[in-house]
Amino acid sequence: MRTCSGQTSGLGVVLLVVLLVIAPYAASSDDRRPNIVIVMLDDLGYSDLGFMGSEIETPNIDALARNGLAMTQFYVHPRCSPTRASLLTGRFPHDVGMGFLTTPPGINVEPGPFQGYLDHDVVTLPEALGAAGYRTYMSGKWHLGEAPRHWPRQHGFDRYFGLISGANSYYEMLPDEPLPRAMAEDDERFTPPADGFYMTEAFTDKALDYLRDHERDHADKPFFMYLAYTAPHWPLHAPEPHVQKYLSLYQAGPHQTAARRAARQQQLGLPGLPPEGAGDKWVDTDDWARRMAVYAAMVSIADAGIGRVVDELHRSRSLENTLILVFSDNGACGELVARRGLHKPGAITGMPGSYRAYGPDWGAASNTPLRNLKGTTFEGGIRSALIGHWPLGIPSDGRLDQTSVASVMDLMPTLLSVAGAGTGGNNAAGNDISALFGGDQLTSPRPLIWEHVGWRGIREGNLKAVFDPAGGVWSLFDLAEDPAERDDLAARRPRDLEHLRTQVDQWIAARDLQDADPLRYYRELLQGK
Repeated sequence: MRTCSGQTSGLGVVLLVVLLVIAPYAASSDDRRPNIVIVMLDDLGYSDLGFMGSEIETPNIDALARNGLAMTQFYVHPRCSPTRASLLTGRFPHDVGMGFLTTPPGINVEPGPFQGYLDHDVVTLPEALGAAGYRTYMSGKWHLGEAPRHWPRQHGFDRYFGLISGANSYYEMLPDEPLPRAMAEDDERFTPPADGFYMTEAFTDKALDYLRDHERDHADKPFFMYLAYTAPHWPLHAPEPHVQKYLSLYQAGPHQTAARRAARQQQLGLPGLPPEGAGDKWVDTDDWARRMAVYAAMVSIADAGIGRVVDELHRSRSLENTLILVFSDNGACGELVARRGLHKPGAITGMPGSYRAYGPDWGAASNTPLRNLKGTTFEGGIRSALIGHWPLGIPSDGRLDQTSVASVMDLMPTLLSVAGAGTGGNNAAGNDISALFGGDQLTSPRPLIWEHVGWRGIREGNLKAVFDPAGGVWSLFDLAEDPAERDDLAARRPRDLEHLRTQVDQWIAARDLQDADPLRYYRELLQGK
């Protein structure tokens, strides 16, 4: 029986399963198998990219979309750790121990849906690809286990550099209290240099190091690179020259920014809807316009990093057969972090010593036209654009797919398929959607279900039901007619709502989540227990 102190007892079984499933493929010398690069952004809003209507400069991501494909109905989970767990396993996050966030090391946790570390008896994407002959690299945010026994190299990555924890200063390593903050290089803790460090650029630099090392030492093998930026997750930090070019754009406030984006979306053929309400009472107190300018700069810096990676792939003549996927881990964030007490008096937002977020109003603008924010099961919490670029596998016609529906759980089976790497032996909840790359339009053959700290949601076809734990009520929407979830159909279509609720109830019961307390370990920690 697996315990908190002995999670690796099933590791031998996992490796045996991987080898049995992958062995027929591992000996293949097919040099047409693509390299794979996954770029995950953190708390990026639905409309924060240029091709999705934003004023933020993202020329490199836009170019990938223009020369590949972009789909607008790609679903993730309401928060970062669950999405990351599904990406690497193809399964619901609750089924691999990550129904909520990571638990700090040293806390006695009960194994289960909210244990706060990724199960070791589940085959991960890098493990399956590694057994098939790929070299596997990760640079960036992990957030799937704080203790060293849960770090990336214990889950199949050959090399790792990045932030183990969920958030930290972009300029330095903040204290480890009340919640853990750790960086690592491979299996050792990493301390940033005192000067000249900026986390987003450090992640890009290390990814480039790994690509160059791969070209030198392992050019006969394909590679998998997972580049997981923390940008634009709070704290809002960006070097001042990047901030200056955005300062004048946000003085009119979030409502006007959202209206401009909606108009731009309509020009692009997207369902842009102007924000509701008058929007004429916004006052820029406490440097809110500057906060959005810093946020925009953070997005641009990450985009520039993606451009550097593409340039390196081009230089090494590997771009043609590299599948690049870009998406966000959840929707825009409305959290405020003042209560953490980490913002130093007098510090200027964006500079060292500051620790601020941009709040729910700017978050809503970032998510235009979707409803609500990160942490909820409304569209604004769980929908991202997905950009795909692969010159040998995706037509370079800039296809904007607004019809297909897919989930982050689909990526592992899809990537194993295009890599000729079997199934991973994981009984993934996702499906192989590689037909999307060739031009097919997809609809999800099964309902998509979400649960997060009491929030529940389900999409089946174009119908979507949402349970808001604060109000204790279900809502029902037809996303084909109402992508912004403004018209609640619950009272008019009770049978449809009951059908969807029943499926969610069955999903919850199958995992024994009815009385679960995902906040238990965080509550105990913050209370000093």
